[in-house]
Amino acid sequence: MLLEFKVKNFKSFKEEVVFSMQPAPRLKDLESSILTKEIGKQVYKALPTSIIYGPNGSGKTNIIEAMEDLQEIIITGNILDKETSHSPNISHSKLELIPNINSSQNASTSFSIKFIADNKVFEFYLSINLGKFLNANYERTIIEEKLFINEDEIFSRNDNGINLNFNNLKQFIPNSFKEEESNMILKRFKENISSTKTNLFLTSVFRDMYSSDLVKSFEDWFSRFAVACSFEQYKYPLPFHGQNENKFTKHKILDKLTKQLGTSSELGYYLDGQTKKNELASVIKSDGESFMLKAEVFESLGTNRIASLIPLISGAIRLGLTLVIDELDASIHPMIIMNIVKIFHDEEINTKGAQLIFNTHNPIFLNNSLFVEPLFRRDEIKFIDKDEDKKTSVLYSLSDFGTNSDTPVRNTTDYMKNYFISKYGAIKDIDLSELFQEEVVNAK
Repeated sequence: MLLEFKVKNFKSFKEEVVFSMQPAPRLKDLESSILTKEIGKQVYKALPTSIIYGPNGSGKTNIIEAMEDLQEIIITGNILDKETSHSPNISHSKLELIPNINSSQNASTSFSIKFIADNKVFEFYLSINLGKFLNANYERTIIEEKLFINEDEIFSRNDNGINLNFNNLKQFIPNSFKEEESNMILKRFKENISSTKTNLFLTSVFRDMYSSDLVKSFEDWFSRFAVACSFEQYKYPLPFHGQNENKFTKHKILDKLTKQLGTSSELGYYLDGQTKKNELASVIKSDGESFMLKAEVFESLGTNRIASLIPLISGAIRLGLTLVIDELDASIHPMIIMNIVKIFHDEEINTKGAQLIFNTHNPIFLNNSLFVEPLFRRDEIKFIDKDEDKKTSVLYSLSDFGTNSDTPVRNTTDYMKNYFISKYGAIKDIDLSELFQEEVVNAK
């Protein structure tokens, strides 16, 4: 369960921005949909969904890419370039693309994430120096690294070495492990810190010498933190429960949905026994015969996207995962997206605390008049806009406007109307006719 994500000096974001999945104080919208988790004596609350609006080029995709890049760093355990990546996001393999183009050589890029996994609250902070934008030869360095569990600091790392709080850590490690041993480990790390400046302490020394179980919980959450900046990333989902190799397998929910949509074929998955990859397939019946084709050559783009999303969403609900998807609604009818959002808000269905975050250009999800109550809480509606003077992105929530400001936002406010008249920003008035008219005049 994601609680908060922060990033600084990442592409269009120069200053630190906070993407919060924690409910705004005293906000009473859709209270029944709030996710809750009790850890010790403290109750944590989280939003089940969040939707991001903003004009083209504002930085909507960049906030998702920042989450994705942190995930890649955690999984690989270092800040070096990668030869291969699970994502088409090129900044994974070329980290020199990360710094803001206006940042100085010594400006650091920082990430911070707070989430709940295995009944523990993890908070991880990482500050790295990648040099200036496009400086591929810069000597990269991890400046600072911190881990908190249940709000207690476990360790902090900087140029001087590691400060480890043994009293906070000892509850997670064997009783046989003594503080003297820890001091020896940290001394050796400090002596060799120059050779480990690009490797995470968390996924190397800490995992190997202190607690592999803690780091496993941490890494498992990140490996299931489904961040997708491209349709290709979730085009062929992982094998799902009950699927057999080399056999056409239907997904129950997808099968029922396609029948409701009235598709002329049956959709399912073919798991290749050699590659272990899924192929989305269509079975067409004609003149008493059945033919199986790859769905991408027979079905529409929208049907292909729906067929790929349903198992992903089904797995998220079943396992309690956090999904972050760029333009989730592209080529999909908005009523289907609305129904998906409602599933994440339904406490009787979403019993494992699954979350859905996506960006969009479709204002229909802001239309309060379509529903008995708004589809989203005000703190679930996020905006990303460009500061034209500084050429940097800013992030804010609809709930930040409050109810007593110059532009008050109450749960009875017509969000969509106000968005189009630019009361919330994050929208641009582009006059294409003027641009094309100039082109026509110049052509003469």
